[in-house]
Amino acid sequence: MKSEYITPFVNAVQSTFQTMIGIDAKPGKPSLRKPGEPVTAAYQVCGVIGMSGAAKGRVAVGFSGDTARSVVASFVGAQDPVALTPADIADGVGEITNMVAGAAKAAVHKDGQEMINISIPNVLTGDTLSIAPASGHASIIVPFETVKGVFHLEVAFKTE
Repeated sequence: MKSEYITPFVNAVQSTFQTMIGIDAKPGKPSLRKPGEPVTAAYQVCGVIGMSGAAKGRVAVGFSGDTARSVVASFVGAQDPVALTPADIADGVGEITNMVAGAAKAAVHKDGQEMINISIPNVLTGDTLSIAPASGHASIIVPFETVKGVFHLEVAFKTE
């Protein structure tokens, strides 16, 4: 996967977190997970959006439970993060993932044409979730550090 394709996703995370949540998200060192390599990151809340069109695959934004609760509380302006229900947190993570994917979709072009169509977000919750690589696709995993905690962006797609 070329850096020209991952950069819009990193930029989308940073702009979404700054504009919509009011916090800075500082990207760390990206890592590459090749097809068949073991999954190393574990999450408790993860938003996943499929991509189709000239680019096929998925984008995921994964959080620990505490980080998800804290980020969503800032996103919705909740005074008491503990008052958020699991459904509130899942809805917030889904919307954040959707904004990230939508912003990246708008930025990824080839010959003036958008390359990506996105699905509606799915949100997975559990004690230790891991996102398996998309079938036959390498994944780029980018950790982000915020004042609310660390989370990860995982992008996996192939272009035609």
